[in-house]
Amino acid sequence: MLYQQNTAGQSIWDIWTDLHGWQNSYSRWVGINEIQARLLMSWGNKSYNNLDSGNNTSYLLLAQGVLNQFDKYQDSMIYTLLAQSYPNGSNKRQATYYKALQYLDINLDVLDGLLNSFASNPKTTDEQWFDLAKRIISAYTYYPAPLNDLLNILKPHFKDKSLAAKVEVLQRDALLKASQATDKESL
Repeated sequence: MLYQQNTAGQSIWDIWTDLHGWQNSYSRWVGINEIQARLLMSWGNKSYNNLDSGNNTSYLLLAQGVLNQFDKYQDSMIYTLLAQSYPNGSNKRQATYYKALQYLDINLDVLDGLLNSFASNPKTTDEQWFDLAKRIISAYTYYPAPLNDLLNILKPHFKDKSLAAKVEVLQRDALLKASQATDKESL
């Protein structure tokens, strides 16, 4: 991985020796799967990252995108920490996470927290899941690995499987849009 700054002074990352591309890149200490301390914000170390098949370094771009908006990230994190003080699955926790998204919609800790909170509440409706899926797609259009990982967690929760199919169409459309990304939309 090669760190540098663009002409606007924002931090960017690139693969230095690109043998397999971003989709097969991962970071870990050689032979040690338990300690994954090298990735920004540890976002490539979530339970749903498969470290043996790659993909976790794409979270590096997401984390850097957040850090490039550090003031918004700080505001979002205040509400994220506050949300975590409420019982998991509670309306207060979810409302506070939504407040955090108003400051920074790409904060993975918030969306991951919402997924966990929704999953902990048996009263979560398909409409709530669908709204969250649309938020994830909107936020992560230019971060395809996190987009895919979060939607893979979310889709099995639909009771109405036609909504899961609608999410897949929205996801495909977002990925097609991302395939035409310029430097303005992505790092």
